[in-house]
Amino acid sequence: MERTFSLKMLKLSLGISDLSIDDIPKFLDDIYDNFKMSNKDILLINLDGINVRFHKNGSHETEDKMPSVPTMAKNLAGSAVRTAKRMAQKKKVIVPNEVLEERKKECASCDKWHKKLNRCRVCGCKTNFKLRLAQEKCPHPDGPKWDIWSEDKQ
Repeated sequence: MERTFSLKMLKLSLGISDLSIDDIPKFLDDIYDNFKMSNKDILLINLDGINVRFHKNGSHETEDKMPSVPTMAKNLAGSAVRTAKRMAQKKKVIVPNEVLEERKKECASCDKWHKKLNRCRVCGCKTNFKLRLAQEKCPHPDGPKWDIWSEDKQ
């Protein structure tokens, strides 16, 4: 059986004010005991719109998959390199407001955009930053929803 709790509810029931999602595995035994859960039960915690399932053995998975931290770090590094190259070419790095607004609309209507986290589920980027960068394009697996911007496209 799956039992759903908010992080706030767990904090109150355990009497721990600074409980974070990373602390949950340390307190699984207490949580299972407090709520009379069996070893087969799954603890489901909704955290800012993402459901995290914890099993009694400490393993967990998120319902809303995001890229791994190493993948997001690689993507960020690639973006930094592309930005530096564009700056070295003396090209604009930031898109005009009209382009930014168009990109925002595309992301907001995309199935790969996580509204609560304001992140792309494909690359993991914070869209409020990535959308502003002229040298970036949408990483959607079915093809980009928006592309690299250049001054020539104005």
